[in-house]
Amino acid sequence: MSRPVAKAHAACDRIAVVCDLAENPFEYRARRCGLRLLAVGPGERVPEGGPGTSHALAALAGTG
Repeated sequence: MSRPVAKAHAACDRIAVVCDLAENPFEYRARRCGLRLLAVGPGERVPEGGPGTSHALAALAGTG
């Protein structure tokens, strides 16, 4: 069972850079606007899930 998971992780790692380069120019403004409207304050918790590059999660954590 771990072999297919390892292959999936490797495939994701290979395409992650391409996805970032292709999607970020289109998502950046919408993500920035959405995060501003969300107005999360220090200590608040926000569920974040779904497919994608996790740039919104990094921004929410203050690391991106």
